[in-house]
Amino acid sequence: MRPRLEPIHNYGLKKSRDLFLKQAYSVELMREYYLKWRDSKTFMKGEKWVFNKGVNIISSRHSWPLAKRGDQQYKDELRDKLSWIEGLPTEGVFNPTDRSKTLHQTNFLFVTWTTQVMDKFYSSREKHDIWREDSAICNRTLTRLRQHYGRVWYWRSNEGTSKGFPAPHGVLVFPDHTWNVRKIRVKRGKSVGKDIWRVVGEQFKTLKGILEGKDSRASPVAGFVDIQGIFNPRLALKHISKYCFGSWYELDGSPSRKAEIQEITYFWLWITRKHTYSNSRDFSMNIQIFLKVFSDSTQRLLGISKDTWVYLRVCGPEEAQAWDPYGIVTVKEIPWPTSDSR
Repeated sequence: MRPRLEPIHNYGLKKSRDLFLKQAYSVELMREYYLKWRDSKTFMKGEKWVFNKGVNIISSRHSWPLAKRGDQQYKDELRDKLSWIEGLPTEGVFNPTDRSKTLHQTNFLFVTWTTQVMDKFYSSREKHDIWREDSAICNRTLTRLRQHYGRVWYWRSNEGTSKGFPAPHGVLVFPDHTWNVRKIRVKRGKSVGKDIWRVVGEQFKTLKGILEGKDSRASPVAGFVDIQGIFNPRLALKHISKYCFGSWYELDGSPSRKAEIQEITYFWLWITRKHTYSNSRDFSMNIQIFLKVFSDSTQRLLGISKDTWVYLRVCGPEEAQAWDPYGIVTVKEIPWPTSDSR
């Protein structure tokens, strides 16, 4: 006899997720579970030891709230982490108002992947697999791009759609290759009337084939890809990064449509255990050097710490307050051991 299914909130995180993927619970119930988890406060408590060799050892107790995927603390910390984007040059790699040339050149491309939604019922498991496969598609595509164009650096925001499917946006940097781009007025779609920069000629055909999988080794998901040239990398990165931590509200204080889509995306990223954004190794360093923000970043990568955490544990608000009451740090000083003390 199979065990009776209990309300979803009676299960732990791993068990509820496994049951959801087995179709035991609906998306609506699982989203309620996620929101309850997100809005419940969790703390980390720890004891930090600072070793002053030959002098003393200082022990102190600390506790701090942990960010949960999608809560305000998570967004604030992500905004701080990506603040390096603000320091990029405000001028573009070419002047978009220059009408003396019909073609301009850039090393930067803006790419949007959109999953095609078929007229069929998608189960929770199928949506989960599409999100998971999306990362593998990105990796395979980048491998093919590097085979064609040399080094490729990328920064990708793992966005989604209102129907719960992946629609990531990415900035691709080709330090060894330049693209010919021309300004084109959009004639249809939601961007009708806007001017965008399109890759032109044989360059476009080859690139489109790689990104959409006409090169069969890329094994793409069914969908389409939008490609645009970038004249200002800072603005492009600001545009796609805001979907990771932005907060959008109507005049009456209610969440806007963008905020609702963001909530759905957070949920599916949480279920599939994917990052809110991804990037190539040392992307921020590489692009700052490429744009001549600074020439040698070696010193920025070095860090020496004498702090050692001897105890760390996740706990609730009550336990955190007992450990570190009212934010008053408990400090204990221990003399440095000497040969006479043995």
